[in-house]
Amino acid sequence: MTVHGIAYGGSELKLGPEKKAPDRFLLFKAGANFATWDGSPREVFFFDQQSAESIISETSSRGRDMVIDFEHQTQQGYKRPDGKAPAAGWITKLEWEDKKGLLATVRWTEEAKSLIESEQYRYFSPVFAWDQKD
Repeated sequence: MTVHGIAYGGSELKLGPEKKAPDRFLLFKAGANFATWDGSPREVFFFDQQSAESIISETSSRGRDMVIDFEHQTQQGYKRPDGKAPAAGWITKLEWEDKKGLLATVRWTEEAKSLIESEQYRYFSPVFAWDQKD
C-alpha cells in the first residue's frame, strides 16, 4: 500500500463573538474539498460521514488529545532550527455534523489564542495520510 501525505489548507479559523478564538471549527467540509497532494496543484478529495467515522474511531482509540502545531513543525522537513515543535493547541473531540462536515473541539495555548485573535493566524491546515484503497 502506498501512503501519500496531504496538506489541506482550507479551514478558516473564524473569530467568534468579541473576536475570540473559536473553541470549535470545521476541519473538513462534507463533500468536495481541495488540497495539495504530494506537492501537486490543488486537487479535489471527497469527505463523507463514513470518512469522518473512520477518523473519529481511530483518533478516539488512541485515548489522548491530538496536537495542533504551528506551521507543520511536527512533520518531517518542517522543524525549527532549535528542533522544538510547540503545541498551538489540542483537539479534544471530533464529531460529524450532517451537511456540514467534521468539526473539531479545541483547547488553544495562550500563545496560539493571541495569534488567532490578532488575526496573525487565520487558517488551519490539517495533514493526513491517505492511500488509493481507503
